[in-house]
Amino acid sequence: MIISRAMKLIRILMLCLSVQGLSLSAQMYIFPTAYGPSDKYQVIDTARYEITYQINAKLNPNPKYSFVAYEDVQTLLIGKNVSATYSRDILKAREEADEELRKRAQSVEGFYDITFPEDVFKGYPKPGELTSSYRLFLSAGYGQYTEVLPSFKWQILSESKEILGYKCQKAQGEFRGRKYIAWFTSDIPHSDGPWKFCGLPGLILAVEDTDKYFVFTCIDIKNNQSQPIRFWTYPHIKSSREKLRTIIQRMHKQPIVFCEQALGEKIYMGNTNKNRDFSFLWLWLEVE
Repeated sequence: MIISRAMKLIRILMLCLSVQGLSLSAQMYIFPTAYGPSDKYQVIDTARYEITYQINAKLNPNPKYSFVAYEDVQTLLIGKNVSATYSRDILKAREEADEELRKRAQSVEGFYDITFPEDVFKGYPKPGELTSSYRLFLSAGYGQYTEVLPSFKWQILSESKEILGYKCQKAQGEFRGRKYIAWFTSDIPHSDGPWKFCGLPGLILAVEDTDKYFVFTCIDIKNNQSQPIRFWTYPHIKSSREKLRTIIQRMHKQPIVFCEQALGEKIYMGNTNKNRDFSFLWLWLEVE
């Protein structure tokens, strides 16, 4: 059945609080898991390449809590002028749910997996820029900002290896507090990659930070595609990266209070109001 916003939020928060002694839940479903309506978009380019990456991410730097992690699958669509990266499975689930609702279904299946919360559109709204769309908790909406394409200060090294049949060369770089190792192939001459990664003379097929908190590995490459690159037009909170970062930090520091403000409803754990002040660590790619 369709779960009300308040009931869904309580269910999610209870899963988090059930292992509060560990600071984080291994099943931290409070993470952003929803897209807006899948028919609210504008086509901004046509993709020739569809690249799929496996994401392995850790949420707690303490080795004791190494199990606090998640996996996701990310799609990179590369067009003539614009590329887009997004979480594949959550978008698929949203499209399927919208289709069922269009058929007047009385209920739709929910999506509760943890997903990578940020979509990135490189080359949009104009060359040399990117637009980021960040899914906030539950009904809090979507934050969005535009900035110049980042510089990772790449140094190309002599080492090479093969990934999915493509010869790749090693590079090292750094960006906003993290150092990265990347493997790129000149056989696909697009200076692109998952998330915000770019700036090498070829497509990045694998990249990870040196602490291995975030690992992106290409698992599939399709070329000669002809599919639209969609930019979502449902409401976003327009902001700067710095202001959105402040919102995200507050969201993780006081998730119950944050979600109450978003829902306009009080949240209670059964008949108690305890554990309202719990927080969990926000481990993100951009340290700075």
